[in-house]
Amino acid sequence: MKYIESYVHHDHQIGVLVEFESDSFTVRTPEFREYSNDIAMHIAAQNPGTNYEKFQEVVLMDQMFVKYDAITVREYTKMFEKNMRAKVSECCWLLSEMWF
Repeated sequence: MKYIESYVHHDHQIGVLVEFESDSFTVRTPEFREYSNDIAMHIAAQNPGTNYEKFQEVVLMDQMFVKYDAITVREYTKMFEKNMRAKVSECCWLLSEMWF
């Protein structure tokens, strides 16, 4: 499932659209919404310009994350993925308990 997050800076001088691809369960969670908004804000903070393909994913992933400057975007993404895997496992466990 594709999901597009938009972010417009408070002064309306910078706007960002970021396309994510994930499963429909993950996209509907508040954690994903926060994650996608954080990534869009990070890109806006970098002021990438107008003709910017994929924000040069390698460069993006290795930058220090604006919101939490002690980690990189890659580390933030890995933490998000780990948390979502745990959440999916918990939901699956709860569903199996309900049905069996």
